[in-house]
Amino acid sequence: MENIKKIYFAIVFALIVAAFHLLKTQANTEIFIYLNSISSLFPKWIWANITFFGDGLFVFLMLSFFVRKNQHVLWSGFFSGLITLLLVNFLKSYFDIPRPAGVLDINSFNIIGPILKKRAFPSGHTATIFTLVGILGLYLKSTKIKIVLFSLGLLVGFSRIAVGAHWLSDILFGISIGLISSLIAYYLVQKLKIKSSIDVDLTFSGILLLTAIYFIAFYDSSFQEVFLLQLIFGTIFILKLSFDLFILIKHKDKSSLRL
Repeated sequence: MENIKKIYFAIVFALIVAAFHLLKTQANTEIFIYLNSISSLFPKWIWANITFFGDGLFVFLMLSFFVRKNQHVLWSGFFSGLITLLLVNFLKSYFDIPRPAGVLDINSFNIIGPILKKRAFPSGHTATIFTLVGILGLYLKSTKIKIVLFSLGLLVGFSRIAVGAHWLSDILFGISIGLISSLIAYYLVQKLKIKSSIDVDLTFSGILLLTAIYFIAFYDSSFQEVFLLQLIFGTIFILKLSFDLFILIKHKDKSSLRL
């Protein structure tokens, strides 16, 4: 565990230094144009669906898979998500760095989805996916799974360049925020020594189920290409959480009868 924490700190330090260095150089623009052009080798729907894995609501609903499984992951995911949300929005407003579409001719690079021009730094999607990746990296034991998760996170980060929404500096700092948030949340949960209970699972599953219903019925991801993915995962979330609620209520009723 100590090794993974040291790795997180080393990555965060290196990426923060690299991000601020890029902000001061023309390389940030040159790298963006190059990577964005490379991404055009693949269909737009691929990048739209990959970038969706960094959507805040989607990542929040991924916590559904830990209901009745691991409440420490649930609480860590909740706290880290909240920290990430606050940090990202504060930094976006503080730095107020224009996105590629706010600086470059929009016909000079590939844009997938809405044309965004403001509040580039840091990347919210990248920070969000690395919040989840960071938490799972702290709790999971399998090195292979950790590598897969970090690779997925990097792919989501790259997709933000592919859709024309972010500079490389935004991605690097977004990764840092996600990992920092996950570490803070992990320490917080360990410090509070939160005990597992049916009531906690019931609360989480109820909130997540309502969120999943909104996600599948009303949520606009801004990408038409992700409709099928949103429908599939939304259905999975609703079915899983409905089953969890049924089991939890059944167990709670049995516990009440024993009392």
